[in-house]
This record gives sequence, structure tokens and C-alpha cells, in this order.
Amino acid sequence: MSEVSRDEVIRRYLVVYETLRRQYEEIYAALIALQTAKALINRLSSARGKDVRFPIGAGAYLKAKLHEEPKVLVDMGAGVSVEVSDEEAIKIFEEEIKKAQDILDKLESSIAAIQSKIYEIISAKEEKKEEKKE
Repeated sequence: MSEVSRDEVIRRYLVVYETLRRQYEEIYAALIALQTAKALINRLSSARGKDVRFPIGAGAYLKAKLHEEPKVLVDMGAGVSVEVSDEEAIKIFEEEIKKAQDILDKLESSIAAIQSKIYEIISAKEEKKEEKKE
């Protein structure tokens, strides 16, 4: 493999690496949001008839009292939301959390494989430079 083509291969791998890394970050952020939503629903499920505080951002909370079983609007994609019980919402979030974790595992594997390939090419390039010096 020539010097120019090695450099081009490395650049291409780096583009793929960066793309996978960005995807990983996006899926990870979605995973955190799912886990947070699930935790909040779990807390609300046990709060019927009690005062609760809903986080609304910037360190502010909304104080309210739940008088009935919580219903949750869950985004199902394509702009469609459905109203489900808290138990159903938790199941939906658990399924989505599992899917996100599976995707993250695959992305981690792909990222590691690309890193390995980049290091392999760079090592071969360095060895070739060392041979030329001798």
C-alpha cells in the first residue's frame, strides 16, 4: 500500500470513527432520557394522594398532588403519542432502554474495531518508515 493510499484509508476510517462516535453520543443521551423518564414514572406511581414535585428545569419544581392513577403520554414515533398506564409506560421504556443498550454495545464494538484498524495501519506505516531509515 502506498503512503498516499494509507493516508487516505486512515482519513476514511477517521470519518467513519467520528460518525460512529456521534451516533454513540446521541443514543447515549436518548438512553439517559429514557432512564430518567422511567425513574420519574416509578416515583409517581407510588405518589398517588401525596404531594409531589415535578422538575421543570433550571432547578425549579412544580408542586402538585396526584388524585388519580397517573396516565402517561408516550411518543411512539412519527408524531404519534398514546396514553398508557404508568405500568405500561414503564414496560415501553424498559424495552426502549434495552434497544438503546444493544445499539450502544454494537457501536462500541464497531468503534473498537475501527480504532484497531487505524492503529494497525499507522503501525505498518511507522514500520515502513523505520525500514527506509535503515
